[in-house]
Amino acid sequence: MRIIFFGSDDFAAVHLEHLLTCGYELLACVTGPDKPQGRGMKLCVSPIKQIALERQIPCLQPLSLKDSSIIDVLKSYEADIFVVVAYGRLLTREILGLPKMLCMNVHGSLLPKYRGAAPVNWAILNGEKETGVTVQKMALALDAGDIIAQEKMLIDDDENAAQLRKRMAQAGARLLVNVLDKRPSGQFSLNPQDETKATWAPKLTKEMGRIDWRTPARSIVN
Repeated sequence: MRIIFFGSDDFAAVHLEHLLTCGYELLACVTGPDKPQGRGMKLCVSPIKQIALERQIPCLQPLSLKDSSIIDVLKSYEADIFVVVAYGRLLTREILGLPKMLCMNVHGSLLPKYRGAAPVNWAILNGEKETGVTVQKMALALDAGDIIAQEKMLIDDDENAAQLRKRMAQAGARLLVNVLDKRPSGQFSLNPQDETKATWAPKLTKEMGRIDWRTPARSIVN
């Protein structure tokens, strides 16, 4: 199974490393452009690019996914599957149609709950007792694709978003490989999401960090 991997951060890197450890063929990685960081504003590479450099995997860093040149490059690889984890950009209709099998995404919630950029944080903020990871077939609408597999996880009372996210990355990587191992032909079981149960997890804002001390203690902790 020939894979192109799309991702940007440490969460995505756990999945990429697990795919490589399990012997999957990575044709290329797609990640964001290098970004200036720190006081010196030195250009830094993403964790995905770092792995790609170490493993000598071609690494693509397009400024736009609508550019015909990146579409031509992706098409030339003739990949079976695109795996997308915490990439941070929506794939276009044309890119979704490029792989021979499908585009697959790992999302940090039990979809259709908590679609969007910050599902782990919102699960903590809302005092959820349970969350999980979902492997879905990607669609044009954000996190609205058919569900391939899910794994539930309990949230500890004193667990913060960073700790939960670390556990979730490991669970998501295992679930992804389990899905790929069981369906080498690409004939995945697809279950449509219930749109009536969809909720959203938008990006966090600085204003959300302001504490209202009149609220219950549990809400303040969350």
